[in-house]
Amino acid sequence: LDETYSNSIRNESHNHRAGLTLSYQLNKLRINLGAAANPTITHNRTNDKTYDNKVVNWSPQAMVFYDINDNTNLRVFYFGRSAQPSTSQLMPVPDNTDPLNVSLGNPYLESYFTHNMRGTFRFTNRTTFTSVNAQLGGNFVQDAITNAQWYDQSGAQYSIPVNGPGTGSANAMIMVNSPIAKSDFSIMSNTSARYNQSVSY
Repeated sequence: LDETYSNSIRNESHNHRAGLTLSYQLNKLRINLGAAANPTITHNRTNDKTYDNKVVNWSPQAMVFYDINDNTNLRVFYFGRSAQPSTSQLMPVPDNTDPLNVSLGNPYLESYFTHNMRGTFRFTNRTTFTSVNAQLGGNFVQDAITNAQWYDQSGAQYSIPVNGPGTGSANAMIMVNSPIAKSDFSIMSNTSARYNQSVSY
């Protein structure tokens, strides 16, 4: 038995969700608003050492459907999700398959939570065949799992997953399509932008 590279691991994860959603509808407007509690319990036993983690994440959710008129509508969505680190990320045993790139897990990792938001706007003029489509979206991750890396004197790289500050991204897009005068030709414009934020050590 090689004590350094051998391990015995038992990982249990319990993820529960309980929530309430209210719906409202009036003419061309529909709204769903709700909230959910996500209790998450993790029990990890590695090489006779026990690591426990309990966390409760609150997850609001919203959906808005607004048909402004027959040609125009607006949609807005938000969802939250809790997730656990994988078993390999929790195992504190070095992987020396490549001696110059050694990785090991972190039994102290906590669960992470992802917020997702998305909105769309659509307009179509059925007489002139002009259309406008716009989208706006993004996500934000709380307690995101990222890698911490360092080097020893011989140049070998070591890495371990850790919970870091929040990471996220945002994106926007607008597309306009319009015919040219009364011809059979049309012109289309598509503009998009994206922003990303991440952390490493």
